[in-house]
Amino acid sequence: MGPYKGNRYRGEGHTIASDGCGPTSVTNLLTGYGIDVTPDAVAGWAQEDIAHRDNPIPQLEHFGVEAEAFTGLTREEYADKLIEAFDEGKPVIALMPPESPDGFWTVNGHYALLLGI
Repeated sequence: MGPYKGNRYRGEGHTIASDGCGPTSVTNLLTGYGIDVTPDAVAGWAQEDIAHRDNPIPQLEHFGVEAEAFTGLTREEYADKLIEAFDEGKPVIALMPPESPDGFWTVNGHYALLLGI
């Protein structure tokens, strides 16, 4: 991991290395747009406003990148939205929720930056 490995994030015992997939995904997207930022800077801003801690949209907008959410979709609808975004050259930060009934993505929840299929 990078130099931010030991930084606290989300309280005692949590670090960017162990629990920072959201800020890391946001950072990867931002640096792809030429914005010089680190995961600990994104996480630090998000920690200041706890309502934004687990939501990449205000994190992206804080750094000047427009974002939109699509939620409540079936897998097929989600796949269609992903293909549409990729066809338009847009990256996607996907949340694989822990409440997925069959553990399709993850049992703990995880953010990932997707650039295409």
